[in-house]
Amino acid sequence: MTEPLRLATVLAQSLHTYCQGHTLTPRQWQVCHHILACRTEALGETYLQCDQCAQQSHFYHACRDRHCPRCQRQASQAWCERQSAHTLEVTYYHLVFTLPQESNPWALPWYCTPGVRASPGTCTCIVSYRAAP
Repeated sequence: MTEPLRLATVLAQSLHTYCQGHTLTPRQWQVCHHILACRTEALGETYLQCDQCAQQSHFYHACRDRHCPRCQRQASQAWCERQSAHTLEVTYYHLVFTLPQESNPWALPWYCTPGVRASPGTCTCIVSYRAAP
């Protein structure tokens, strides 16, 4: 059975080559290195031993970076579950369309939330309807 592909594996194989043609910001560089070091010897480890049977195990420390998929997986799943609790039991469709600029005086008061800084290109609207069976 093959091991699942991890972002750290992809970064380890391609980050050096990518950086030869692209410039990373200091924060991007930091995040990449956090992900590469996550749950490896680089961040240290904790040894545990059972008091009853003396079995030993060790765990590598996590980077806890908010961009790390290994560290944030549980938080991401919990967020998805919380959001799912707020959805209606209906079929959802994602529809994207562009209105002509001339409709801005009519459309913007309807679809832009007051107090939110948004350009006309970023206004959104959620419309619920019941699809015919």
